[in-house]
Amino acid sequence: MNNQEAFTTVARHLLSQKERALNHNPYNPLNPLCAYRAEDGKKCAIGCLIPDDLYVKEMEDLSVRRLITDFPNIASLFKDVDISLLKKLQLVHDDQRDITPWQIQLRRIAEEFKLQWEL
Repeated sequence: MNNQEAFTTVARHLLSQKERALNHNPYNPLNPLCAYRAEDGKKCAIGCLIPDDLYVKEMEDLSVRRLITDFPNIASLFKDVDISLLKKLQLVHDDQRDITPWQIQLRRIAEEFKLQWEL
């Protein structure tokens, strides 16, 4: 996978899912936790890039960098993808409770990384 493939996959996923992937937070039920794979089957920006056969629950709560460091098969999957791009894509999902600006943010990321908007 390269930067363009990762970006296009994430953008299509987020704009079609139209919701964040959230799990119950046992410490603060009013503040659910972003998840690579949510209990209801939704996936976050990075979660949608991880094939089902490579995903394990131990990935949850790890940053993208830790995910790559701790799981060699994920590092191999993302070896041709800029970690900065992955972080920015993750923030689109994790930092925005309102999904309305997702498309705007994704277009900015495409411009910043000189990627095509192929949606």
